Amino acid sequence: MKPFIIAALFTVVTLSLYAEEVIHGHTLPPVPDPALNSATLGGIDSNHNGVRDDVERAIYKKYKKKLHAVLMMDTAKFFNRVLKEPISNAQSIVKYSIQNGNCEAYIELSFDNTGLENDNWLKNSDYVRNLSFDTPKRVKKYLDYNQALSGGVYGGPISDWNRKACSKEVVEALEEMGL
Repeated sequence: MKPFIIAALFTVVTLSLYAEEVIHGHTLPPVPDPALNSATLGGIDSNHNGVRDDVERAIYKKYKKKLHAVLMMDTAKFFNRVLKEPISNAQSIVKYSIQNGNCEAYIELSFDNTGLENDNWLKNSDYVRNLSFDTPKRVKKYLDYNQALSGGVYGGPISDWNRKACSKEVVEALEEMGL
């Protein structure tokens, strides 16, 4: 009797238990595993948009206006760069932060009677900073970044407070609002 081989063809089906959440037209990433997310400075960024998934989810769930959410996402991108890039890039990273600040100043000074001028951007930035630097290693990296900039003066002229300082996402949110 000759041996015979039975070949079976298996189809792998991946089932996701993740229920897609959409806020302000933005699809949120899934909730990351906390242990995996805290295992590295950069954490988990499954949609590769430059913001840790847990931070992104918190921002979109907190801010009721799309414009606020995208502004805080830009702040989170800055903080994520602080975490992931070498300290030697501090001068480059701070320029991104200044650009974000210029955009926020433009919005605050340009749009009276929209409710935007009353927002406390510093308080919002603190909220995102606390989300971003939530482990001792992340706090240390932030302190190292600040030390690398120590003694410097950063910023630019008021003329930089304009729409060109805003990210594509912020400009799109402003346009959706008719601004």
